[in-house]
Amino acid sequence: MNICIFSRGHISKFRGGVDRVTHTLTGELSKRGHNIYMISVASPVEDDKLKENQFVLPSDEVLSKKNIEFANKFISKFQIDIILNQSELKSIQDLIIEVHGAIPVISCIHTEPKFIIKATLDNWDEWRLKNRFKFWMLYPYYLLRRQYQYVNRKNYSSQKFREYYEKSDAVVLLSEKFKEDFIKLTGIKDTGKLYAISNPNSYTNSTAYTDKEKTVLFVGRLDFQKRVDRVLRVWKRIYKEFPNWKLKIVGNGPDKEWFEKYAKKMNLENVIFCGAGDPQKYYQEATILCMTSSYEGFGMVITEAMQHNVIPVVYRSFNSIDDIINNGINGFCVKPFSTKRFSVVLKDLMSKPNYRDKIRKNINIDDKFNIKNITDQWETLMKKLTRH
Repeated sequence: MNICIFSRGHISKFRGGVDRVTHTLTGELSKRGHNIYMISVASPVEDDKLKENQFVLPSDEVLSKKNIEFANKFISKFQIDIILNQSELKSIQDLIIEVHGAIPVISCIHTEPKFIIKATLDNWDEWRLKNRFKFWMLYPYYLLRRQYQYVNRKNYSSQKFREYYEKSDAVVLLSEKFKEDFIKLTGIKDTGKLYAISNPNSYTNSTAYTDKEKTVLFVGRLDFQKRVDRVLRVWKRIYKEFPNWKLKIVGNGPDKEWFEKYAKKMNLENVIFCGAGDPQKYYQEATILCMTSSYEGFGMVITEAMQHNVIPVVYRSFNSIDDIINNGINGFCVKPFSTKRFSVVLKDLMSKPNYRDKIRKNINIDDKFNIKNITDQWETLMKKLTRH
């Protein structure tokens, strides 16, 4: 089968979660004899390179005539059987609709359906934290702005995902638990094109690393959706009791400098901003992983950390978390967004080595998110749509 994948960014295991998932999935599909072709809007980042089956649209203007001509010729040249849309960028969806003809299209939603609505909370906190004096002076303005944003985003999401559903042959969510939200948001009646396939594990096998450092780890993009500020506030409560422990923050993003200043403003100690890079070496060393996002689709860093015997402590801010963590058994889900409760869970783990060992023994996610099992589900769906 000839499979064409459209994405916003260049597909690489060194980029974000969606790109790492796509890299893993395409590797397994290739092993099974499928021909994979990838088209992205963005060129590779520094120190990364395009592979032979990766291409970049000629124009930054996604819906330009040049890109439409390029995509049409590409689909014809490589005799594409099915198109997989790995981006939630509407312009990419519109480009695919323009060129796919009779070729089946699968649209993937890599976060929870209500993500853009939930993001209003992050915007509110960002305004409040970055513009303290101005925020309180103009409080009524910001309150009205948030209310407008909420209504506007809800309407936009409803229309956008309804169009995705209507103009795709299948829409794939990351969890069965997201289906109810999607149906309510879009108002669809016939749900026959709605599927759920989890992300696969990023690594081939789990490794029981026992030589762990006293490190609490955060891995993710440094912006207000990932909410590093919440991790820092938790650390503020506990770091003095644990002078031998470190908080390592791995990642880069538009708010990196602000978070660094925020940490200095709180006079935090033993906080290390490690920058971007392959997170595997940090998973190997770390004892605990923290995730404090307002929303996620799947939370790839959770399963990646668990594959390296790192204990996850996560806010229960997205429904699919229950697919991964059995609270108190193989990790911890904390009521959002209680800094106090999150701190209590961390302190308990950091102060009790035997307790950590007990939790680690229950970490085993290889079978559930095994790449072969996940790829079987994708193959079944693609064969159904193409009748191969």
